[in-house]
Amino acid sequence: MKLLKIIRVEILLPQLAVTYPLLHLYASNFGEVGITSVIKPFAIIALFVFLSYKFLQIFIKDKLKISLIMTLLITVGLSFGYMADLVPYFELFKIKSFVLGKNKLLFLIIFFASSIILWKILKIKKVSILILNYLAMLIILAIILTLIKIPLYYSNVKFLQNDSVNNLNNDFNPANSDTRPDIYYILLDGHARKDVLEEIYGYDNNYLTLYLKSKNFYVAEESRSNYIYTYASLASSLNNNYLENLIGSFGKKEIDISVFDELIKNNLVSQNLKKLGYVYYTFRSGFASFNNNPYAANHFEYSFGLNNYERNLVNKSIFGFLLNLANIDIKELHRKRVLFTFETLKEISNDSQPTFTFAHIISPHPPFVFNRDGSSASKGKEYNFVDGARFSGTKEEYKAGYLNQLIYIDKKLAETLEAILKNSDQEPIIIIQGDHGPAYEADWSNKDNKVTTEELIDVDNPLSIKERTSILNAYYFPQKDYSNLYQTITPVNSFRMIFNTYFGQSFEILEDKTILN
Repeated sequence: MKLLKIIRVEILLPQLAVTYPLLHLYASNFGEVGITSVIKPFAIIALFVFLSYKFLQIFIKDKLKISLIMTLLITVGLSFGYMADLVPYFELFKIKSFVLGKNKLLFLIIFFASSIILWKILKIKKVSILILNYLAMLIILAIILTLIKIPLYYSNVKFLQNDSVNNLNNDFNPANSDTRPDIYYILLDGHARKDVLEEIYGYDNNYLTLYLKSKNFYVAEESRSNYIYTYASLASSLNNNYLENLIGSFGKKEIDISVFDELIKNNLVSQNLKKLGYVYYTFRSGFASFNNNPYAANHFEYSFGLNNYERNLVNKSIFGFLLNLANIDIKELHRKRVLFTFETLKEISNDSQPTFTFAHIISPHPPFVFNRDGSSASKGKEYNFVDGARFSGTKEEYKAGYLNQLIYIDKKLAETLEAILKNSDQEPIIIIQGDHGPAYEADWSNKDNKVTTEELIDVDNPLSIKERTSILNAYYFPQKDYSNLYQTITPVNSFRMIFNTYFGQSFEILEDKTILN
């Protein structure tokens, strides 16, 4: 109590009210976001709270009242999404989840309840400092309990990261090569295979497959992903190996995204190509491992995109709801980031240096922000990247949104490939892949739990497994030399094949398999 008095609890309490929800959001998602993602939003909100405190002093002389009022407003503002997530309690009002545009009733209830409490606070002659002290101590206890989780988590992550680095034995020996064609690795997140689009989505006019074949791409029409979620898939394909060989302590049920960061950023494919004189280019996609890359010569970024943490913060606070009421669509940032990536890929093809470009495009994967003609889609839906059962809409909305977005993305990709092929001084190497398939046939019965394998697939439904594991996988090689490729090739062997065919290496071609856990 004495310590709280010394540091002026009336100023401290609102800042604690900011700290806990921001820290809780980070602790709940620290497998997906880095601690640096928290710094900017925390600094902005904390500064705003401090200035608001000073501003209110002009009208309210009792500093303890100001502190109590601000704590209430901060708590309500930053927890609005969590309250909307209490599905069972709001079913009578048809509030199924935090879907922007469908929470007006909830907003009105909270608004009137908060107004009554604020009026009561203002009518009190004097607020006891004991109330602020107890509130501060309660929040500090919650913060401590949240902080305890983080070092335990990071000690495990650090061990696994060190373990993975030790397993990156790179025996690549640069061989003399007459040519060094530009190499493009374009990852369309969640892009399904042709037969899956026909069987599950009823899309029998597969524009992209027909286009690729017309341009002499090799399309592996029986290809599967090696893993069923993005980070594992890319950590594997960018390092030419399975995770069990890259991370010795990797558990089959482990979904620890931070472990994959170094494997994805400083991957063996880029290391090997740098030895051959290639310039390494990457893009920011919005996922933690793709927010920055110090190993790339240029990490292209659409300036006004939200990172993973900032997106979740908007969704869980009242900010997203108010933005929607003001007719401001935050999903437009994601649309522009995707379009920016396609346009920048065209420009890279004009670079005279030999380049290796890795572009992770989060589409046709949710959020569904494109209609078939490229116009904005699903305004009012939650801006969220979750797939399968955690998708904020219905199963049929997922199916329609996925197919509409895929049709547009395929057309944008074809347009981009036209520019790359036209602008390249020598024929490039191009790989176009999905990291996994979509999840329409997944188990949708458990929408409120955290991500599990069962939410991405229905283990009792063979069609669900086929959908999630069947991927687009196409190659463009100089002189169209596809003699070493085969219809069932998986991403783990893609760069092994390229290094063997074009750079004099002798990598073993691994068994093509899919790991569901």
